Amino acid sequence: MPFKIKLARFYQVTVDYLLGLADNRVYENTPLAELLADAEIYVDGMTTMRFHDMNAALAAVRAMILEAHPEAAADRYLKILEAGQIQEEDFFCHVMHKIWDAILQGVPAQI
Repeated sequence: MPFKIKLARFYQVTVDYLLGLADNRVYENTPLAELLADAEIYVDGMTTMRFHDMNAALAAVRAMILEAHPEAAADRYLKILEAGQIQEEDFFCHVMHKIWDAILQGVPAQI
């Protein structure tokens, strides 16, 4: 069991409260849709942070190479490092596109 969940259970608070993402210490009579929305916001936030980390690492490696070899600015591999950076909006659009494709494949064509 993740440490955050153990702490939340020990202190009898929600994980969101423990992480400073919510002011409510306990979910009382909270509708399922609201809980799912909170979970989605949390997951999206974590995903966004990972994208920022990954993009920062790629940019740092590219900058280190350019600092040592400024003549390599047009190098193919440096362009790949730059193209490898993914914006979270692009990722989420891709995910939504896959979801809609799956939904629409199950809908019969209307003439």
